[in-house]
Amino acid sequence: MRQSRKPGAFDGGERGVPEFTTAQLKSIQEVITLIVFSVFSVLDLRGPLKWNDLVGFAMMIGAVAVIFQKL
Repeated sequence: MRQSRKPGAFDGGERGVPEFTTAQLKSIQEVITLIVFSVFSVLDLRGPLKWNDLVGFAMMIGAVAVIFQKL
């Protein structure tokens, strides 16, 4: 039996971007969230970015590079 869904809702497998894997899409989501929150934190909350924040961001960029490697 098929479950009913809200109008306009769809499964990721129904319509999506077939050239990206689930791990790649999640990585993209996390990087976008990190960028948006960092900008909000600095501009609106007046929170400074420390060196360890920047090192963490660099590690996440490295993780994205590994996930997007073609094997």
